Amino acid sequence: MSPPTGPKNPDKTQHIKGIRHYPAFVSAITQLAEEAKAKGSPVLVACHVGAAELVFTEQSNFEHISQQSGIYEVLYGVQELIDHSLTQFSTTIKNWCNFADTILKIIKNHHVKEAAD
Repeated sequence: MSPPTGPKNPDKTQHIKGIRHYPAFVSAITQLAEEAKAKGSPVLVACHVGAAELVFTEQSNFEHISQQSGIYEVLYGVQELIDHSLTQFSTTIKNWCNFADTILKIIKNHHVKEAAD
């Protein structure tokens, strides 16, 4: 099996500049993640989330996304299953991993800060 590649049609990539309805967005991410986890194989999980072709052009929304209920568990669960070596071959998988890792880091930083206070 050859490694997955980036988007076949770059015009179809979803460039996300802003999010107005965080619960709806997180619900869509949760559904995508749950579908991916059901694939079982680390390669198929990565390909499924990469197929969404998400590109976040603005990370200012990440703080708000990180505050949504259940997002940590969903992203952590997918990140544990993904074959991260595929990020070398697929920008869409890399974009997903960067998004998920950044959200997880924000949440972890909040917990460390709360514990210190």
